[in-house]
Amino acid sequence: MEFSVSSIWLILGKGEPYRNIEYSETPIDSSGHPNLNIVLLQEIIEAIEESLNRSDLELAPPKKAQLISLLYEHFVETNKTVNKGTVTRYLKLVA
Repeated sequence: MEFSVSSIWLILGKGEPYRNIEYSETPIDSSGHPNLNIVLLQEIIEAIEESLNRSDLELAPPKKAQLISLLYEHFVETNKTVNKGTVTRYLKLVA
């Protein structure tokens, strides 16, 4: 079951508590594939891996997937660039 509560608000207490499902769903392109921002996704994954290496931590694949998803949602919603500080703060939440 999915609720329209923002995961960023739920975990960090920042932003709006409710997200508009109409705008938060991943758009679908004409071929029927999700229209993901691949560059943003790559930057997030690289920043996570760098932060994990720097802090000598390991994340189980399900936790890493949750972190990637949470950060992707955050950076899409806020329209900010990926930065190490934000990635590190989110990593500490799930580690």
